[in-house]
Amino acid sequence: MLKILLVDDEYLVREAFKVILKKMKETVVIGEASSGKKAMELFCKTQPDITFLDINIPGTDVFDLIEFMKGIYHKNSIILLSGYDLFGSEILQRALEMGADEILMKPSHQEDVIALIRRYMTFNEKENDKFDSMLDGITAKNSIQDGKVIQSALNYIEENYQNGITLEEVAEHVHISPFYLSKLFKKELKMNFVSYVTEKKMQKAKELLENTDLPVIHIALELNYQEPNYFSKVFKKVVGITPSEYRKRSKKGLSKKKHNSVLNGNWLI
Repeated sequence: MLKILLVDDEYLVREAFKVILKKMKETVVIGEASSGKKAMELFCKTQPDITFLDINIPGTDVFDLIEFMKGIYHKNSIILLSGYDLFGSEILQRALEMGADEILMKPSHQEDVIALIRRYMTFNEKENDKFDSMLDGITAKNSIQDGKVIQSALNYIEENYQNGITLEEVAEHVHISPFYLSKLFKKELKMNFVSYVTEKKMQKAKELLENTDLPVIHIALELNYQEPNYFSKVFKKVVGITPSEYRKRSKKGLSKKKHNSVLNGNWLI
């Protein structure tokens, strides 16, 4: 039984979700909150399997709330709710980096909610344990197939990472579900999809900072970051210094390293 937490300040939105979820025998709504503070209290008490979270929930910063939830119970899947199309935006990208799993538009259609729940059925603890056991015990034939899939995914990312690609897009390219691809990433590369793509972008950013005179704002746009300030924050988080500081050190000959294809475990990246 999947435990669902609804976090949205709109009463009608929460009621609509309860009507839809009531039709599914596999789910139970264990709480609802109209503010970030109440959401934190309920989350600690209930540790839900799936949280539907309004990206504009009042009372707290949604990024802090995502980080809090993942810190308390990392197996919880966070589905963001938004009345605006945020696909490809810096807000959504940051939310995904903080640990959110995907986004759902409001108002949400019944078939979309049900399809999403079905997809996340394996995220509850019992099913997740079964899935991990299955991965550990797969046959050599399936292991070879998984190897081909992950390498194909890495090749696709290498060609398209500057275009704001998503887990769903790559999964569609290699003809598997986003959930299964996510599991393969963590199993084979020891990192999630968003972290991997971010690392690729930061490697390219370092190359451009070292070898060109492009302004930082142009480098940010080249890597599909629409907000230069956010790009600088991500760069500093990954590299340890700001893009400008990195360029200065590079010019002094302290950071002149060119990225080459290397093996990460078994994978050419």
